[in-house]
Formats: sequence, C-alpha cells, structure tokens
Amino acid sequence: MQISSRDTIAAIATALGEGGIGVVRISGPLARSIVEKVFRSPVPTDRWEPHRLYLGSCLDAEGEVLDEGLAVWMPAGRSYTGDDVIELQMHGGRLNLLQILRSVLDQGARTADAGEFTRRAFLNGRIDLTRAEAIVDLIAAKNEQALNVARRHLQGHLKEYLDELAERSLTLAVRVESWIDFPEEFDPALDASVQLIFNELRAFETEVMRLCDSYAQGKQLQKGWSLLLLGRPNAGKSSLFNRLHGDDRAIVTPLPGTTRDLLEAQIALGGLQLRLIDSAGLRHRPSSEDADTPRLKGGEHSSSDEATSYTHDDIEQIGVQRALRAAGEAQLLFAVMDRSRSFDQEDREVAQVCAGRPTVLILNKVDLPPKMSQEDLSIFSPLATFSVSCQSGEGLESLRQWLHDYMEETAPAHELVITNERQHRALQKASACLEKALQQGATLGPEFLAEDLRSARQALVEITGQVSSEDILDAIFSRFCIGK
Repeated sequence: MQISSRDTIAAIATALGEGGIGVVRISGPLARSIVEKVFRSPVPTDRWEPHRLYLGSCLDAEGEVLDEGLAVWMPAGRSYTGDDVIELQMHGGRLNLLQILRSVLDQGARTADAGEFTRRAFLNGRIDLTRAEAIVDLIAAKNEQALNVARRHLQGHLKEYLDELAERSLTLAVRVESWIDFPEEFDPALDASVQLIFNELRAFETEVMRLCDSYAQGKQLQKGWSLLLLGRPNAGKSSLFNRLHGDDRAIVTPLPGTTRDLLEAQIALGGLQLRLIDSAGLRHRPSSEDADTPRLKGGEHSSSDEATSYTHDDIEQIGVQRALRAAGEAQLLFAVMDRSRSFDQEDREVAQVCAGRPTVLILNKVDLPPKMSQEDLSIFSPLATFSVSCQSGEGLESLRQWLHDYMEETAPAHELVITNERQHRALQKASACLEKALQQGATLGPEFLAEDLRSARQALVEITGQVSSEDILDAIFSRFCIGK
C-alpha cells in the first residue's frame, strides 16, 4: 500500500452507531486550516492552546451548522500520530458523524486507510510495532487476562525485554568477533573463554525459546477460557449450565437426550470471562453399532442429493461426536455425575474422555441418597471434587469460587507472553539460529557462529520494527479498523 505521510487524513474514530459522543479525527499538515473552515468557535484557531477543548459548531460546505460540540488541537510531536491532529467531539450517531466527516473531506483531507493513524505513529517514532499490535489486542480483548497482557505490551514491557535480548545478542557477537580477530588467544578445547561464550549462548537461547513457547498460552488467553460440561444423559449438565449462567438457557426435562447440540454462553466470574459449553449426554451404544459414524440417510454423512432422514438415535449421536470434539479443545472439563444412580458404563466412558485433561468432578444430586462409591469414582483423577445440588444450589458457590481462583492462578499475571503470529515466527527464526550456533559453532568456527548470532539479532529487532518491510507493515496495519 503506497501512502504519503504528507497527506491530511480523516476518519470517524469512534464506533458508528447511536451514542452520546462521536469523534472525527484529522491528522496531517492541513488539519488546522481545514478546521478553520469547518469549525466556528469564539476563539480563533490561531489562538488555540494545545490539548485544550474549545466549544463551537461544525459547518457544512455552504456554512450551515451541522452540530455543536468540542474541538481539541494536538500539535506535531505531541499527538498520537506525531503529526498535527485535531479531533472534533460531536454528538454520536452514524448519519451525523458521516456528514461532519464529509465536510472535512470537502476541504482537502482524504479518508484514512485502516490503521493509518497508528501506522503514522509508528513511522514517526511514537510507538514500535509491538505497541501498535497491542492496540489491536486491547480493542479486541474479550477477557480480563487478555486485556492485561495487551496493556503490558502497550506500556512497552515487551519492547523493553526484546531490546534487552537484542543487546545480549550484540554483546555475544562482540565476544565472538574477538575470537575471530585473535584466534591465538582462544583454544576451543581448552580455553575457558570459549566455554563461557557457549554457556552464555545456551542460556540466551533458553530465554528466547521460553518467550517463543509462550505463544500457545498467549493465543489461548485471547480466545478466552472454555469450560465444557460432560456427563451421561440426565446427569444434570443442563441444570448446572443454567445455574452457572444465572438464566434458563438450556432446556431441562426428565427425558434423556434433551440436549442434542453444543450450547454456549459467556459468564463472568469477578471480571474474568468464561465460555461455558453444555453438551449432549454421552450415551453408551451397543458394541454392534458403530459409535463413531451414525447410520444416516442424508445429512452430514451423505451426498447432498439424497433425502435427509435422521432417526432419534442418529441425531443424538451427532451431538455426542460434537461433544467429544469440544472436549479436545476445552481448557477445563466438568465431569458431571448423578451420584443418586449406580456407576455404569456411560460414566466410565466419561472418565475415558477426561483422562489426561484438566477435569473437575461434579457429584450432582447431593440431596438424594448416594449410590456411587469412592471406589467407583477412583477412575477419575480430578483437580478437585465438588458435591452439589443443581436443584437447591447447595455447593455451587464453593464451585464458582474455586473456578475463579483456578483461572486467576493459571493466567500469567506478570509474565510476558506473546499473542501475535508475526512475533512468534520471528522468535522461532531467532531460536533456530541460536540452536544452529550451539550445534555447529564449535566445529565450524567462530565465523559461522558470528553469522548465526547476527541472524538471530536481525529476527529479534524485526519484532519491534527496527527492521521492517512495506509488506510487513501492510499486513500489520490492515488488521486495524478505520479511524485507528
């Protein structure tokens, strides 16, 4: 994308829709002269003080008043983009803001491309690429943990750490250059200086790899927590779903197989967001039937030109297969047991699905006489066990508190994690270069070691944008909304 930093750009910087306030942002060398024509204020614009609000009226091309509101001037070097910026704070409303923007465009500005304000902030040295990407993450955050990670990146913590890593790679490279320049002073087999270089290189590669490996956790934080309720039919999954959600979202009946598909809802636990998923009951099928592929006439396992004909059992088994797939993706499983019924094959199948995955054992219907024994339940290896009654609510408050504490404990409260695929690829490249240096540096010689260190440092500085291409910038800032 070819853009000119000398253009004056404008866009609506707030979400379109009804609202008390909407902002039209203007950035570039013509910002003040444009506002002189479209904003009438008792204080002339040439007398405006920076970062101070002025009351006035927005005008159209014919001088008719469009709206009354406030304007603020942020001079070059002291604005978000680094250029002259003026923001018009008017009444919200899509049509109103679009007409005000049209008046600004009529006076010589052009519509900003997606992310162009932030791109100018980067090009003018106001922010680095990690902070630019953090802005996208901050806007898109769907839970408190993801929001906290984005805030730390926006405050520059990730950049500072990456700068430290880049500096360490440079220090190592200088020592290797000394080895190249004065080979007689370094004996790889005997000299402690050579061993010290490789020890530091090994520790450095471990740090880079740790940050690289944090990507899986970072992406999971962005997606948010997911909790899947598993159990045989009529164990009380849907009742627990409704209790945790606080509303009757799931249909509850005495009939087994009422829930046929996955049912999702967002719940909040003390500021933490959780995706709660109810699933079809895991019903045991006779061994003569194929439990993996329902026998269907049409639908998911047939050609589109056949007539669709499902049996009750077919539909239920599709729901079961979806539950099994969801179990493989969820961060936490609640194995819901009906303790008033004897432990049977269906409960064993639930335990098999939960094996090796973080699981909480929920013993439901505590208000009824128990028929399950501790020996029966020893097949599970749960993180915790709770006895509850979804009918009376007994035990549910303790369950909620445990869930909240578990989510807080497993979230990276202060540790740096990366959440961006571009950053991850660069760290993978840096780690591969360092690993190559460790494996081949001693045998191939210091010249190859120095080259690997230079490549690793190049990959690290690409993350912050000290080295970047137009293609990379286009890919990054295309993720932004218009107006940011």
